[in-house]
Amino acid sequence: MRITTFASRVLAGLLLVTAVTLLGPAAASGQGVRAGKLDPVLQARARQLAGRSRVIIEFQGAPDVRVITGGGGLAGRQLNTGAQVADIDNALLVDLARNPQVASVRVDRPAFPTLDRTGAAIAATVARRAYHLTGKGVGVAIIDSGITGWHDDLYLAGAKSPRASPRVVHFKDFTVPSNPRVWTSDQPSDDYGHGTHVAGIIA
Repeated sequence: MRITTFASRVLAGLLLVTAVTLLGPAAASGQGVRAGKLDPVLQARARQLAGRSRVIIEFQGAPDVRVITGGGGLAGRQLNTGAQVADIDNALLVDLARNPQVASVRVDRPAFPTLDRTGAAIAATVARRAYHLTGKGVGVAIIDSGITGWHDDLYLAGAKSPRASPRVVHFKDFTVPSNPRVWTSDQPSDDYGHGTHVAGIIA
């Protein structure tokens, strides 16, 4: 009788271990799907269960502010890409990632210009002061993605002046068919922004 009881307990134990083994990977897989929606920084913050994070939420479809506010978050501005900026409690990051409407959650990293450091590194400021060079009257041809037709730095006399003073004297779009013998100026455009960025630095 004791042998039978012992064998039953051993068998029950083996079944329990098997059940745990089978359930373990499935549970881990579910956690992996949710963790995959969070970038590494937010995964670490979610384990802290304290503080808040400014994040960028990408949705599977159209942005739904209720996904943010329903969990106590604060919705910010909507980006051109359709993503939504939000301020979320770190303790709710995993719950946010579980939502089927959410495709990914990334920390909103601060961005700032560093041209001031670059100018100092190449001694541009020293050169301007030593040789009294301003670049006034110098024309520069830029072959890039284009240039936008509405940027204040390129089309106004100054940052606070409404008076038009266009610095773009000619624009040619080589992506459209044209007569090579006729050199007319096209309407300025820039679908990618890189050309405008370069022109802004030069200007």
